Amino acid sequence: MLKIFIDTEFTDFFDTHLISIGMVAETGEEFYAEIPFPYNLCSGFVREIVIPLLNKLPLAYCPRVELGM
Repeated sequence: MLKIFIDTEFTDFFDTHLISIGMVAETGEEFYAEIPFPYNLCSGFVREIVIPLLNKLPLAYCPRVELGM
């Protein structure tokens, strides 16, 4: 059975909207995407810590419809 490790970031705990998703298979394959999200629904933590880390990878942007959500 193939193991896949997943990490996500989202707007906050109460009105959650996905911000990014990263997956790595134990075989080394990787996937990372950043999805458009409502900034006004982000918690203070997300605004201060998470958002400054976004937009570092030029091909990471992924429209929601292309992600299959």
